[in-house]
Amino acid sequence: MQDTTNKTNLKTFQNLYENKDYTAAEAFLKSVKNDIGEWNYHYNLGVIKGHQDELAVARYHYLQALKTDDGSKELQVNLNNIEEKLSINVHEKPQGLSDHFFKQVLGTPDILWSTISLLILVLGLAFIRKSFKKLQVLILVTLSSLPLTFYFWFMSQGHFISQNEINIYEGPSEIFKGQYSIPTGIQLLGETNGEWIKIYYPSKFGGWIKKENVINLRKE
Repeated sequence: MQDTTNKTNLKTFQNLYENKDYTAAEAFLKSVKNDIGEWNYHYNLGVIKGHQDELAVARYHYLQALKTDDGSKELQVNLNNIEEKLSINVHEKPQGLSDHFFKQVLGTPDILWSTISLLILVLGLAFIRKSFKKLQVLILVTLSSLPLTFYFWFMSQGHFISQNEINIYEGPSEIFKGQYSIPTGIQLLGETNGEWIKIYYPSKFGGWIKKENVINLRKE
């Protein structure tokens, strides 16, 4: 029954979309969000926003869809097209070791961190099984917990997309001088402080920005 409902909902959306009634199509998607699933919701909203030239919002929805993706070629093609229009390869090009590291982390599936921790624990136990001293076990448990510890820390950090061009300030106030800006549609990592965010990735955009100018990738 649920599959039938999903097909009916997606068919209704498709009709609205093909008639270029994007406003009604978006409203309909939001009304059936819980029925059609995260992937269908975000992917189709990304399609709509792309046609409306709201590229930052389109990228946001495609990245959200990517979290529950099963290898859709259409999603990757659409995301690549949006990122090409936003010149993401230029604006998010790593400029140092920290940038390379965080860029890789952003592209790593969540489950990989628990897999790495488990692998370290299993291999470590196999290595020390003959002696099995308390100190060795303590060191092993500490080492195996590091990937998950980092993952939980990473997830506690802000993950955003710039919704429009954003001024960068030297401190969390408009009294500080702002000389540069962040282009539209850029993935950002930073720490929230009240109504401000301190950006640390990409490092070339390091500084403070207003929280009102970003879309939060950590929540709906």
